[in-house]
Amino acid sequence: MITRLLPVLALAGLAACAGPKLPAPTDRGVCYTMVTIGQTHRFDPIARNQEDIYHCALELERMKMNLERLTPQQSEITGSFQGRFLFLNEYGIFQSDRYDGIRYLMLVRYNRQLVVPSAVPQ
Repeated sequence: MITRLLPVLALAGLAACAGPKLPAPTDRGVCYTMVTIGQTHRFDPIARNQEDIYHCALELERMKMNLERLTPQQSEITGSFQGRFLFLNEYGIFQSDRYDGIRYLMLVRYNRQLVVPSAVPQ
């Protein structure tokens, strides 16, 4: 009986670790920044009519640079574009389809610029 319950308990434990699902806005062409206050999250639009996720990422980067001038400790920004999350940090810009999902490198910081990872010399 206990051996039958172990897989069920393991799955329940994994589901509990996953936490609540946080959906990203799916509005077409709208770039959002995510603001977190306590346990609540809100998405504020920062640019409309964006061609693709890369243009949104650059808008978020511009916002990040402006914030760093005002508050140097603000080094990470989270945003979203058409249902995808964007994470900006000191290493580059990452994207994911979930807030708590695997983050894939989209643009890397190299020589004070953002470039595609394949453009960085080995």
